[in-house]
Amino acid sequence: MLRRDASAFRVCVMILLLACIVPASSAANQAAKLYIGHSARLTAQIPSAWKIDPRGQFDYVGLDGFISSEPVSGPDLDKACESLASSRFDEAPSLVKTTLFRETVCRLDGLINGADVASFVIPHQHPFESFDQPYHYAAVITDPRHLETIGSTVDFSPDRVTPKAYVTSVLDIVEARSYWSNKIDWDTTRTEILASVDGLETLTLVQGTLLTLLQKLQAAGDNHSFLLPPGPGNELNDANGFGRLVGGSQVILVYPDSPAGRAGLQIGDIIESING
Repeated sequence: MLRRDASAFRVCVMILLLACIVPASSAANQAAKLYIGHSARLTAQIPSAWKIDPRGQFDYVGLDGFISSEPVSGPDLDKACESLASSRFDEAPSLVKTTLFRETVCRLDGLINGADVASFVIPHQHPFESFDQPYHYAAVITDPRHLETIGSTVDFSPDRVTPKAYVTSVLDIVEARSYWSNKIDWDTTRTEILASVDGLETLTLVQGTLLTLLQKLQAAGDNHSFLLPPGPGNELNDANGFGRLVGGSQVILVYPDSPAGRAGLQIGDIIESING
């Protein structure tokens, strides 16, 4: 009698374990969305519940974590890691070498603005220049718990940034950081704008869609946000614009490979004046 009860108990435990493991694994695979690190020119998978950080300290935040990314300069990995450590961390972080994507990367753990963070500095697969500064590395900065998981999904391929993915990211940013966001019907706006990019194949074709978004902000009373689309030869102080969307005085979008992007302007920067 005792033996049969013990056996039944073991069966129940196995069923409970399977019931816990299978749904959890399935949910983890489903509850993810594409993160676009605009300034670092990379993508990754992050929890779908995370939202744009309206304060601008990080890119996306959630109840259980956060993420941001940025390009890192340096002639080699050691110098790039030292550069991030000195420029972003409150004090000298711990630093170790490890492997990601079969490449040597460095991991830094420490504090940024008082928050516990962990970061990978990764060789960039598509190095670029910004304001005559070459960038051969990118940093992914998250809470320590999510670094390994998110880091394993980092991708530098531009092919992942489709017009729809890019516009979705822009909508997230504008909704979170525009001063007049609470006067916009975002459900309707998202439906209309995402429908307008169906079938588009390149990012250069989304400017008309972004102008529509700006017009909606202006119709709601926003006379501060403005769009300066990139154009040939535009410099940082050109009246014709240099590829940015500004909400209030805060940069909420920088076009890829625009003069603004090449000049080092980043999302979250505060505009104090233009051309002096």
